Amino acid sequence: MAARLAGEHIRIGAQTVTWGAARVRADLNGVLGEAAGAGAAGVEIGLHLLDGVEAAMVRWLLARHGLAFIGGVLRLDLYDPARQSANHAIVRQGAALVATLGGRRLTVATLRNRPVPPTAAQVTAAVTALDALGRTALEAGIRLHYHNYSVSVASGELARVCAETDPALVSLTLDVAWLAKGGVAFTEFFPRWGHRVGHLHAKDIRDGQVVPVGDGTLDYASVVRALQAASYRGWLAVELERLLTGREAWAALDEDLTYQTVAEPAAMVARSIAWLSTTIAAASE
Repeated sequence: MAARLAGEHIRIGAQTVTWGAARVRADLNGVLGEAAGAGAAGVEIGLHLLDGVEAAMVRWLLARHGLAFIGGVLRLDLYDPARQSANHAIVRQGAALVATLGGRRLTVATLRNRPVPPTAAQVTAAVTALDALGRTALEAGIRLHYHNYSVSVASGELARVCAETDPALVSLTLDVAWLAKGGVAFTEFFPRWGHRVGHLHAKDIRDGQVVPVGDGTLDYASVVRALQAASYRGWLAVELERLLTGREAWAALDEDLTYQTVAEPAAMVARSIAWLSTTIAAASE
């Protein structure tokens, strides 16, 4: 088993979507066992995958495998003002579940009509919605996080979320790979907006496909050094998806909503965590 704590500040976990939605729904116990065996100290779970599962059972399974609950993920349409009343109800329910499971963060990933990028008016609606939803989550003691995709980086949406949302209400779940695909290097983004980052997703890319962190072309060594220099205190969740070929491959993909299961999720997560743990330890010396 890999080290469960990678460093004084950075904790390494896993996003269970790496195992695929169908597997998580059908065999949550098995997925959590494999995540723990791969060295994850905690897991993040899409809350839609827990429909019909008693919260007490999820808590028991987490405890059984010695895993912290990093937080939950919701996918919401933030661009349509008519959806915001429903979104508040969803966030209120989701925040309550996260709190029950012992988590501290609720990540919102934006849904939109691909491949059309958001308009300026839609981004304004999203920024307004995020602050309001952040208040709703905070009522349950949960911190709301915004998740970036590459299109939100390239379109300027991420920059506006950073500049215009209230830091007291909205943090970032920063996906390092989608940040890079959107045209912004982590080492450029983090010095300016690192204070907004409460959680990180890590995946790596080689020849257009997702590979274990450290096996691809993204410079995670620089990411680790930047985090260490800033005394980052938070989670780094390994999140691996197999990208489709052709039109939906890395060269064209603007959102990681394909959720194709990688061939060997446990082995790939273990390899990622081992590399990250070693790199973090080296950077701490």
